Amino acid sequence: MTHSNSVKHVLLAVGLGALVAACGGPETPAGPTFSTDIQKDLTAQCASAGCHNKTATNKLKVDTAAGQEMANYQLLFDQQLVIKNDAANSPLIKVVMSGKGPSGVTHATLSATKLATWTSWVNAGAPF
Repeated sequence: MTHSNSVKHVLLAVGLGALVAACGGPETPAGPTFSTDIQKDLTAQCASAGCHNKTATNKLKVDTAAGQEMANYQLLFDQQLVIKNDAANSPLIKVVMSGKGPSGVTHATLSATKLATWTSWVNAGAPF
């Protein structure tokens, strides 16, 4: 490789690096995320009450052990509890909004603030 080509490659790399830096790098969601908002609520309210801990007999089993956030996130989709971009039809949102579980059993609801956060999260594509 000639010196001229080496210089071109260095300049290209520097230019791309400057472009990424100017744009702020990878985008981070502006709204709520699972890892910072939803997991915290699931752990504090759902799993700690014993209703949705990792040994529960229902669909949602929240593992509160460190490092299990991605597994908990994936479970919401594996069990079809969250439909990305569609809070109105996501069973997770329907249950905590209505206070009725799938079989009609009484279920805890969320505060208006938490419900708005969860709904916003789902409607934003349920980012991790």
